[in-house]
Amino acid sequence: MHNINYHVPESDLHNQNPVEGIIRELRRRLYRLMVRRRVPRELWDYGMRWTSETSSLTHSSAGSIETSVPLTQVTRETAGISEYLDFGFHDQVWWKDNAGLSGFESGHWLGVSHRTGRLICYHVLSQRGTVVSRSTVQRVTNIEKTTAEVEDTFRKFDHVIQEKMTSCHEDNYIGDKPNPEHWADLLENDEDFREEFGRVFNNDDIIEADDTTPESPTSR
Repeated sequence: MHNINYHVPESDLHNQNPVEGIIRELRRRLYRLMVRRRVPRELWDYGMRWTSETSSLTHSSAGSIETSVPLTQVTRETAGISEYLDFGFHDQVWWKDNAGLSGFESGHWLGVSHRTGRLICYHVLSQRGTVVSRSTVQRVTNIEKTTAEVEDTFRKFDHVIQEKMTSCHEDNYIGDKPNPEHWADLLENDEDFREEFGRVFNNDDIIEADDTTPESPTSR
């Protein structure tokens, strides 16, 4: 109708469509991120957005990109990464409400909020279990994380989120290993995910922390 040239893959041959491989890799990265960072499954869409955005900003040689940044290949402009430098997905952060006039509150960073405000703005998970967009966000430093006060603050924060989000009850994310049954689809169909899951959460060569003593070796 609009004189647009197109090409479709042959029926049942999905490997002819390059985007299928990208979707598979994004899916793998997302689930690994969710397991590793103990992210409630209700926040999967923010995780997928962050995974997609950082992938498009990361140097790659896949397919026809020819050792470049995917977003740069599309726009022919140098891709900016400044919005992503200070934070990782689900990092602990401090943020201010009331146009920056209130005191700092605790939260978790969920990505860049592109369509809110004029300055760099971020999605933040608040203690109320809601996601807000704020530009007044600071990361929790490594030194702060070692203090008893900050540890207690985020322990209480995570407990409140655990009570509000159903998947936290199902997954036992707070302090426990994830339940393999909840990742059965990937464990069955994704060899890379199964290998990494076993290495990180179910490695028989590494002694459980509850079974160790100061004199115990770290591995068998």
